Amino acid sequence: MHELRGRLLMVERALDAGQYRAGEWTAVVRTLRAQPRAVRRALADDVSRVSRKVHRRHPVRTCSLGVAVGLELAATVAGGALLWLGLAIRSNAAALVALVIWITTFQPLLKLAVGLALGVRYDYAYLLGVEPRIKLRFGTYLAASRPARILLHLSGCIGSALAAWVVGRLARPTLPLTATVATALLEHRRIERRAASRWHRRGATHGEGADCDLEWRQGRDGVARGGVVTSIGVPGGRSGGGDPAE
Repeated sequence: MHELRGRLLMVERALDAGQYRAGEWTAVVRTLRAQPRAVRRALADDVSRVSRKVHRRHPVRTCSLGVAVGLELAATVAGGALLWLGLAIRSNAAALVALVIWITTFQPLLKLAVGLALGVRYDYAYLLGVEPRIKLRFGTYLAASRPARILLHLSGCIGSALAAWVVGRLARPTLPLTATVATALLEHRRIERRAASRWHRRGATHGEGADCDLEWRQGRDGVARGGVVTSIGVPGGRSGGGDPAE
């Protein structure tokens, strides 16, 4: 454990000095994943601190977690009100705006709730392009059991799909256009997941993001087979190259 803490501190010193080289964090994360859970728990604070610095070594727009969750909840309520209005006056415009809002907000809120229930904690919110994201305290994620990490990332797969399904079901009797759009978006999400799975199987990701995508993929495949998952890796979201401390 002392050797691992030393490697973490070396990465941190390189980041502080502006001498960090891509790949150093990835190597440390791979080693950490292979450690017993007691070791991962003991190093959780150090891992989270260094992960935060890796993530913020490039400019990123952030806000506090409380503000972000408040905005997501307010948007979800507003979306519900628009959907009710759209159904009441048979307005596809209102219902479609509600659909867009819910697709945007359901996924992060659901994944956040599941993560908190499983003991994973979060640092802050940020924007990846125009998509809102919530930064994990990566040490608490690594310290969780593998089944918990699988469940976390499976929950991230269903938020947007759930929003589309709910709107589609409610709109079908009176707003067929909205129902058709919701069904098309639901199918698009399925196709996107299949494409992401094929991409990850070709080894296209690495770093924390890849760790999460591997966990998600193995968890999903284990559930699909009805088998017991014993080896896992990351999220059902998009991840990229380098060291995406996400």
